Amino acid sequence: MNAAADAKGPNLFVVGAAKSGTTSLWTHLDAHPDIFMSHPKEPHFFSRATVPRDQIVKDPVAYAELFVGGASHRYRGDASPSYLWDAESPARIREAAPQARIIICLRDPVERAYANYWGHVRAGLDKRAFSQVVHEELADDEVDLASVPVPYVTRGFYDEQVARYLETFGDATIVLLFDEFVADVRGAMRSVFEWLGLDPAPAETLDSAPVYPFLAPRNAAVGALLRVPGARRVGNAVLRGPLRARIDRVVFNTEKPRLDPEIRRLLREVYAPHDARLRELLGRSLPWDGRE
Repeated sequence: MNAAADAKGPNLFVVGAAKSGTTSLWTHLDAHPDIFMSHPKEPHFFSRATVPRDQIVKDPVAYAELFVGGASHRYRGDASPSYLWDAESPARIREAAPQARIIICLRDPVERAYANYWGHVRAGLDKRAFSQVVHEELADDEVDLASVPVPYVTRGFYDEQVARYLETFGDATIVLLFDEFVADVRGAMRSVFEWLGLDPAPAETLDSAPVYPFLAPRNAAVGALLRVPGARRVGNAVLRGPLRARIDRVVFNTEKPRLDPEIRRLLREVYAPHDARLRELLGRSLPWDGRE
């Protein structure tokens, strides 16, 4: 890791959770003139993530090269959601970047688990029903958080994950809650920029539209195209605005299927003690408190 541990290496980390607005946050951070975010977004260098994708970077020299273009920037960032669930990531990041700032994004754990599931279904990584997924995972006494398909439920035990970063980085950690972030993107980013000691003005011109809204292919051909490495990124770069919205409505379903109420209730019970401890850690209520 020595190649990453230098004065011009990363010093800002968006550590997840997955499906909690990390891509939007990465995009908005990268828009600030004093921040340089790595491309690809998710190198997963400091974690055990092994999902086959073209963006994972494990070689120390290759990882350091991701930040060469940000040498003149005050912050150089890496936005890898796996850093939240991997228990070893905080210490590894601390070793490489002791002065790093940490941004954690959290979403209603039930909604996050379901969204993560559909992301894997869309990518062709999981063909099971969500109810089967949940029951199988809850029956497993030794869940491996790095497994593929991913353990959707266990990755939502935020209390354990947040506690590790607070213990390792203390006040250099900020926690954003997805519901509040999407309700006022510019306000949230203004607060983040101020927390980083930067000019908050760039927040006023940010595009607050979701970077990756839920989209499920309407047929197998579209699904196969989405699984071609880089296809989604090319489409996002080429198609913008009203044209993009019209195409999305034709080829995608934009609403997730309704979550089975019984599974929802089961997950609320599973997450209840973890949410209780998270409230204590953050010293505040959670946006999903009281939801069914």
